[in-house]
Amino acid sequence: MMKKMALLLLFPIIAVLTLLTGCANSPSKVAQDALEFWKSNNYEGLYALASSNLKTQLPKDFFLSQAGKGDFPVLLSYRITKTNGDAKTTKVDAAITIPDFSKMSTEDSAAFLNNRVTDKQIKEILKKGATAERVFSMELSKESDGWKISRFRPFDIALDLHHQTMAAESYKASVKIVSLNVSKADPRLGDDLVMIEGKIENSGGEMLSKVELTITFKDAAGKVVHEAKVYPLLMTGCTSADVAKQMQNSGEFKSYISAPPAWAGNVEGSVSNIELGGEDVGCGGHEHHAHHAAHSSF
Repeated sequence: MMKKMALLLLFPIIAVLTLLTGCANSPSKVAQDALEFWKSNNYEGLYALASSNLKTQLPKDFFLSQAGKGDFPVLLSYRITKTNGDAKTTKVDAAITIPDFSKMSTEDSAAFLNNRVTDKQIKEILKKGATAERVFSMELSKESDGWKISRFRPFDIALDLHHQTMAAESYKASVKIVSLNVSKADPRLGDDLVMIEGKIENSGGEMLSKVELTITFKDAAGKVVHEAKVYPLLMTGCTSADVAKQMQNSGEFKSYISAPPAWAGNVEGSVSNIELGGEDVGCGGHEHHAHHAAHSSF
């Protein structure tokens, strides 16, 4: 009899504990935690909520590096508007409030862009209504250790950039330096200037938006005394299709730097970085440049 009474008393406690455990890892709770992590710039905490599949595709170091560059805007406030799903997958809609730079003073805009905004400024901006609201969906899936995020805007942006970075790294072998020469520049330009000129070749079929070369200058003993970055191809602003194609086909470059001290005339060059693009890459039409406008187009 005593055992039965003890069991009867124990069942409600187990039920309450189960309910509390379920609520602690419900889709809504995970979504709220994710939004709070984003708001407080705790991107390590946000990454911890990612699904196992997402983590295999998006390395933690890369995700945190993008957050460090300010690719994700400041989240001023948020509210969950809708939750819909089943026992395995759930979709959560959230309305987030972010800064609207078009409604801000130059001082406030600069504070946000330089990550130097104060709590007082945020309160003033919210009061002035210099904000914009966006509604984003968060997809969650049930895993063995609870609900995890499989899709969310910050992860989507970082994942897209990671794929592009990996693609560019793989394609880099198709870009080669076919000629490189460093010589004294025209004296009329300055006594200590040297001219770096040469040509690159793109043997693959992809268009490029950026090619960075690292030129190393060596002394008589072969020791590197200086490094210089040269950009044979760098599309900025709005580049028309004709100009883009001409830049791709030429491959020729010329740059000037001050002559490094102790340089004995020996140089070496390597392709240190490339970015893939398209004919409209400079006009905002290519996804590759989406992250540069993250603050304004998010």
